[in-house]
Amino acid sequence: MVDRPRRIAPRDRQALDRIEVVTPDDPTWWDDAPPSNQFPTPEQSAAAAPSRRRRRLVIGGVVAIGLIAVATATVLTTNNHDEVPAAEPLGHFIMDWADLRKYSADIVTPLPTDARYTLFTSGNPTNPWISLQTFRQPRDATPALDSFRREFANRNLITPRNERSMTSIAVDLGDGWNADVRAFNVEDRQLVQFANSLQLTDEPTGKVLFDEGILAANNLMTTRTANWADELLYGTVNTEMRAESVDGSLVTLREATADVDTRPATLGYFTTGRVDGSDGYTAATLTPSGESIVTWAAAGRLLSLTGHVPTSVLLAISRSVRLADATEWRSLVYGLSPDYRLGEFAEAGSGRSSDGLLWRSGIQLASRSDRTEYLWWWTRPGMTSSESTPTGVDLSAGPGNETVVIGTSTFVFVWVPDDSAATTASIRAADGSTVVIQLRELFDDVPVRVAATRIDVAGPVEISTD
Repeated sequence: MVDRPRRIAPRDRQALDRIEVVTPDDPTWWDDAPPSNQFPTPEQSAAAAPSRRRRRLVIGGVVAIGLIAVATATVLTTNNHDEVPAAEPLGHFIMDWADLRKYSADIVTPLPTDARYTLFTSGNPTNPWISLQTFRQPRDATPALDSFRREFANRNLITPRNERSMTSIAVDLGDGWNADVRAFNVEDRQLVQFANSLQLTDEPTGKVLFDEGILAANNLMTTRTANWADELLYGTVNTEMRAESVDGSLVTLREATADVDTRPATLGYFTTGRVDGSDGYTAATLTPSGESIVTWAAAGRLLSLTGHVPTSVLLAISRSVRLADATEWRSLVYGLSPDYRLGEFAEAGSGRSSDGLLWRSGIQLASRSDRTEYLWWWTRPGMTSSESTPTGVDLSAGPGNETVVIGTSTFVFVWVPDDSAATTASIRAADGSTVVIQLRELFDDVPVRVAATRIDVAGPVEISTD
């Protein structure tokens, strides 16, 4: 296995900005975006460019329901500071840190209300737990970054490569309703039985019935409910501000309201390495994204900072957060110009499915300020339109590989620095079959060689370079 470089912020979990994995600062993704011709991108030849369908990434194969993960031992507790009064109209909070470049500020679109999230636990995030997110929205299979899939009793199970205790299952409930079941340390048999038991009983509200015997077998009880998982982490987000760090990654400040701050009781199901400060600040690491997070409350608001910076730095940045008056906030909203732009793309691999249909995959460049970023793209067999997701790593940091699970296929992407002696990559599927792919430099000004392929065999893949 090749060494994998450090993670950078996926360009957002996003997603409904529940927990972002694709950044909404590309203006063409805004719900109220101006015509696309106001945001030109480099011309792409018809021969090299399949039509685009940019996808908002979902980690672990779920649609924008937030990052759920195993945590270090943290007993489910509350404290005397849980009650947070309704926010007064005193302006909005901003970051005022000298080493950060103000990047964007916006009003967040309210989350859909036709959804329901339930967390079933036994009181400790190190014990088995199950979460159930139901929502009304049609969807195709959604991509899961850096994961692999398994098959059990005719169900597709998705597991992150770096967290084998986590499993997710997507369920079509019918009538436009879907469910995402996620679990930690629950047997496949029990999890599939739970997923198979889900029945939509009230189409207008999305109410479902489920097998309570599975919950009882694992001593699980309903612990928290919300419309979306990230509401338990952030509260009901009203505004956001983003700033760019010196290495080009983004730090996000979320401002939210809630009657009760549920984060002390649920943070352990979203994070690891939690540290509670005596001054009301809590620091931790979001999993599986690896972002640092700092949470606190001020002036009746629930505040949180997230970013791929050291936790100690994020804590220091949190001390700079202050209220801005209406004029200063408006100057940020209308005066900042996010500069995330999509650029060239190239094909890194292609082939034909078992029924002879062509598929393609590759890499696309993007930029923010002077920093180059990357997206993986692919087409499904027989389709001319492509889908894409931002990579979870900085390719220039060193050799590595990532997978993207989409439906019953796993796209594998491998890269090495241009001065590496490796010329090929070997991909070994769970059934023992091996594919050798050629590493090639795809862009003249990007000193990285890339190769890609598609695996339809269920199970983890082994990846090496030669």
